[in-house]
Amino acid sequence: MRNQIRNSRDARKIVKLGVALAAIGVSLYPGIKPAWATPSGLITVPSTDIYREGNIHLDLDYLHFPSFNTAAGGRQSSLNVFTTGLQYGLGPDTDKPFGRTEIGFDFQVAQTGGFRRLGTTDRLSFNAKTQLYNDYEKGVRVVIGASGLGTKTTASNFGYITGSKNFGPAGRVHLGFGRAFNDRLFGGPGVERNVVQFGYERLLSRQLRFIAEYGTGKSGFGNAGASLVYYLNNRSNIQLAALRPNQRNGSNVFYYLGYDLNFARPTRAEAAPETSPEGEARK
Repeated sequence: MRNQIRNSRDARKIVKLGVALAAIGVSLYPGIKPAWATPSGLITVPSTDIYREGNIHLDLDYLHFPSFNTAAGGRQSSLNVFTTGLQYGLGPDTDKPFGRTEIGFDFQVAQTGGFRRLGTTDRLSFNAKTQLYNDYEKGVRVVIGASGLGTKTTASNFGYITGSKNFGPAGRVHLGFGRAFNDRLFGGPGVERNVVQFGYERLLSRQLRFIAEYGTGKSGFGNAGASLVYYLNNRSNIQLAALRPNQRNGSNVFYYLGYDLNFARPTRAEAAPETSPEGEARK
């Protein structure tokens, strides 16, 4: 969902500014054919998944904070954020460095409660992700990306590097490091700009995937969360997540609901991948 909470979608889109470059792997359960539709990230943690060349990906996202501390007098109110985004896979679909790349953007459509009202430019953020290393046989991939690229008023300007290892039926593990480069939002005393991120995912069935993740530090990126992704068909899925921020700012838990749709139909070459289903880049 898609990460920095303050930048609209950034509780999933930490991931998405390394936007849409994602990659996919081998089916976690031998003999089970997984769905192909997948988000380009976990919840707030960047995934090593990258949409394949020519794929257009639409996401619709909703974040709900039961209570949120506003800047004025510390008052609490509920906060609801609605965002949408498009991601595009550039290819060229090889195992070489830069063998897969994604670019994309997110736009905050509406917000109720919480922060002050935002202008059009403050609602828009961009993301990009590319492959540094991929070994299909070993199930290892490393990507580098950026998310939340936008104005210094609201955007985190977050850069990251993330690696993943697929352990077959046991699932797939992600580990990465990121830093927020917006010193206006992340430059004050006690504000942590660096984060170590961990993610785990596993297919529970052909249509259901489990995700758990954790980000260190007391900032918009420091959260612990769990999620279920349900694949409606081979092109779309819905995702429901609950996250607990390391730094309390009202709610002890906030919630994410998302819908993802791929416009490019999968090919036979995409039908054998990992926890996510876009198809692994092959030689």
